[in-house]
Amino acid sequence: MARFLFVVDLQKEFVKGMKGKHVYKKALQFIEKNRSDYTYIYAAVYQQDQFVFSNMKDKLGWDECQTVAPLDFECDNIIYHSGYSIPEYPNFTKDDTVEVIGFDTDACVLSACFHLFDMDCDLRILTDYVYSSGGDGFHKAALGIMERQFGKCL
Repeated sequence: MARFLFVVDLQKEFVKGMKGKHVYKKALQFIEKNRSDYTYIYAAVYQQDQFVFSNMKDKLGWDECQTVAPLDFECDNIIYHSGYSIPEYPNFTKDDTVEVIGFDTDACVLSACFHLFDMDCDLRILTDYVYSSGGDGFHKAALGIMERQFGKCL
């Protein structure tokens, strides 16, 4: 049985407001303090793709992440994605514990959790280390959806 940390979009580009900055800093400290507790740390990193970014810009008015700063933490593997969905996941098993942290609770974190839940691994969403650049309302709404859909995973 292995324990993994799956870090979703813990990137400066998604940090908005004082609460976002607080959660970002707290998540970085969590990774540093608990690194040795994990078999492997994966980071899903948003990286602009011309087609998907154009879609998000045209349909959502989104003008974020035209450039992406280096990560502020070390991980074992980076998985790049350019939309809400993350295109590839490690082959987690039913015996693996996968803990999720990152941004945005209401977008990529939620999308990743649906995928991980369907993989039938032992999913755990570390709610103290997730947040939404959209603010408290979107963050709390996403946590409500997660509680309904994933039950004891929170």
